[in-house]
Amino acid sequence: MSGSEGKNLNNRADEILGMAEDARQAELNRLLPPRMRRAYVFVMGDNTDSTKAVQSGVRLGRVDPVFYMATYLERMAIMCKRMRDTGLFHMAWAVAVKESPFSWSEPDPEVGWLRFAADLHGAFKHGSPQPNPETS
Repeated sequence: MSGSEGKNLNNRADEILGMAEDARQAELNRLLPPRMRRAYVFVMGDNTDSTKAVQSGVRLGRVDPVFYMATYLERMAIMCKRMRDTGLFHMAWAVAVKESPFSWSEPDPEVGWLRFAADLHGAFKHGSPQPNPETS
């Protein structure tokens, strides 16, 4: 994702949260195999718009302190971490990419490659899918 970060991050969040909950409900209702794992990789452009601190504005309630002056890259990582920690996804990887010259980084190691790979390895110990902790 690159460009119109505020609007596009919210749109991607709407889409992926809805899709993940649909998949989770399908699994719980035995419409999908019980050992499926949900994984998400979010790639965002690392540019001046995605790396500047953003004011949080809410019309009702209070702003979650974790978002106070967070950049869009940081917000993407927070979303990925929360999706994994709440069980919507079993693994998530947040990646920031610079186009020229090409490079990539991870805004938060908790949703970085090493954690993603460890979660993936844990899901397939002994070469086959392990029981899903949500349905076991």
